[in-house]
Amino acid sequence: MLMDLIRRNRSYRRFDHSHKLTRDCLESLVEAARLSSSAANLQVLRFYLAHEEAELQRIFPHLKWAGYMPEWDGPVESEQPTGYILILCPPGASNYYLLDTGIVSQSILLAATEQGLGGCMFASFQPEALHRDLMLPDSCGVVLVIALGKPAETVQIEEIDSSGSVKYYRDAKGIHHVPKRALKDLLLN
Repeated sequence: MLMDLIRRNRSYRRFDHSHKLTRDCLESLVEAARLSSSAANLQVLRFYLAHEEAELQRIFPHLKWAGYMPEWDGPVESEQPTGYILILCPPGASNYYLLDTGIVSQSILLAATEQGLGGCMFASFQPEALHRDLMLPDSCGVVLVIALGKPAETVQIEEIDSSGSVKYYRDAKGIHHVPKRALKDLLLN
């Protein structure tokens, strides 16, 4: 069911690095993106797939992991992602490319969840360094990076407490907690 997929589709930041992804797997996720809605049906987004170790190592250092956890430098080598999908767009291709990016990203992550995988979207990364290190074409800029793999952590949704803080955190047992607002607090009428 869709609601079950949405509940399981969390931002995972630790993965089982021994569970290798394949190009076919990544292509199946982009197929979900390809079939998704696109503003004016322009389909301006392009995708760069990475699953080979050398490419993974070129991408990883350019990502900024877990903004609410500044003491954590990101996953250790044995917990790093085993796949990435970079979403790119030509400059000026559409005024709605960010909307399209959100739509295709959710489609990719739901498809990954359905396959027993997990992922994390990165809008905080070093675009120029990624562009250079991956020798990406000048005709496209990196808009978003999705890290993928088999999750190696538990992520738990919980109600926001009386402090009102939305900051996620990891407890002493390593469980990643994600506070969510109550439905009644989101509805205006």
